Amino acid sequence: MEFNFSNFKEEKILTLRKYLFFIIIIFSSLQLIISSFEIECFYILILIIASSIFVINFISEENFKYYLFPTFIILSLYFSCLLGPLIFKTLFFQKISSNLYYPLNTFFNFTIYQIVICFSMLTLKYFKIFKLSKINFLKNFKIFENLNEKNILIFLILIFLVRFYTGYVDQGINQNTDSGNIFARILEGMEKFIYIPLLFLLYDNIKNSKIEKKFIIILICYFLYSIFLSLSLNQRSHFFEFLFVLLFFISIATLYFEIKIFKFIFFISLIITFITPYLSKTILVNREFKDELSASDLITKSVKKNEYIEYKIKSTSDENYTENAIVDRLILIKYFDRSYFLTKNFSDIHKLSIKEFTKSRTIAVLPQNIINLFLDDFDKKDYMISMGSFTERLNGMVGGNFSIGSFLMESKLLFGKFYLLSIYILFLILFIFLQQFQKFKDNRIIYSYLPFILTLEIYHLCMSDSIVDFFYIFRTLIQYSILYFFATYFLRIKRSNEN
Repeated sequence: MEFNFSNFKEEKILTLRKYLFFIIIIFSSLQLIISSFEIECFYILILIIASSIFVINFISEENFKYYLFPTFIILSLYFSCLLGPLIFKTLFFQKISSNLYYPLNTFFNFTIYQIVICFSMLTLKYFKIFKLSKINFLKNFKIFENLNEKNILIFLILIFLVRFYTGYVDQGINQNTDSGNIFARILEGMEKFIYIPLLFLLYDNIKNSKIEKKFIIILICYFLYSIFLSLSLNQRSHFFEFLFVLLFFISIATLYFEIKIFKFIFFISLIITFITPYLSKTILVNREFKDELSASDLITKSVKKNEYIEYKIKSTSDENYTENAIVDRLILIKYFDRSYFLTKNFSDIHKLSIKEFTKSRTIAVLPQNIINLFLDDFDKKDYMISMGSFTERLNGMVGGNFSIGSFLMESKLLFGKFYLLSIYILFLILFIFLQQFQKFKDNRIIYSYLPFILTLEIYHLCMSDSIVDFFYIFRTLIQYSILYFFATYFLRIKRSNEN
């Protein structure tokens, strides 16, 4: 998909900057009143305002045109860990420091973290070869290949069938747990391709300034299918991901096209207000049966009325921050604070354990078949544990396998006084890599669909569980590039045979 730079609406960027200044001033003032002018909250607000001044300078026409995903990552960290806490804690009439073990330390660390990754992007911009250069390391994978509408509909049907298999047939007690099953792993690797037809049709409708009935029907099918998958997998993330990918793409498209989206945003707001809480309730109530039932039994159990539990949209662990389960999926500052609390007194032996665990989890990012070429006795399943859960176990806590840790805290433990340098280098490499999924032609920019289908993971990346999640993004996008190459290749062959 491509966008013409001459259509870029700079006034929307200027309006966004003005609104941000207004929001910061108003919410900071209200937060001071809510916190009764507490000195710790005052210092936190100073840190947020300082980081805001720094970040707002990155909200520019140039950055949104030429460095979309690096800019998105910077804004994601800013919203999830600095501005977002200010907004939602104020809206919920809570002190911004509440539900944190070390609030001032946490906000200070995120302010520094924000500045470091901003410098990574400034370095990227300094090397202008990554701005307008035609050098692209992934072009041979045809990641910019577009399909006609007929082929995209065929692709849509095929990928719906693939997702039905991975999200319904191969789930629960029926799930194939063999890490070496290449066919099953390939199908799992194509799961997020389900969003490509949606983005293709959405772009086509927006470009033609016309929403077709056929697209509305397909959008409704996606909406219902995302609920179906959330219930069959017992994971709210699939429904949230559908909404997030959709809203992100529309937000970018509004910078180039005139889109009347008030009714659509109103509709999405109604969904979030009324459907999401019920969906969350249904999923959380039945989470204990996730691995014991088949997907069909889990859906049947989910649609039945659960009269034995009174549901509130609140988190039940010490990972909550705003005490609203939906908002806490977007506001991620608590994970660093909790990780710092768990690890601040770690000995050198504990730190060595974390280094060894991270090394093993990094190896586990690779496919099992490739790992076995070098390490016969290595089993990926042994390391399907989050860094958050691993640090809990080092503290003698008993819990699950997927408590969320903090990449920022892990970096401190792994690299010591060089942790900021390691973060700077890692994000610089990440930004250079993401620039490979766009190219320029005349006065236009052409994007691959691939990073758009990972926007929720990219949003969470700065506050990910571990440095391993960065390697996951690299591996996943390379894997998607290869799979997309073969998918479009076979569809092109089919088209040429028909001709």
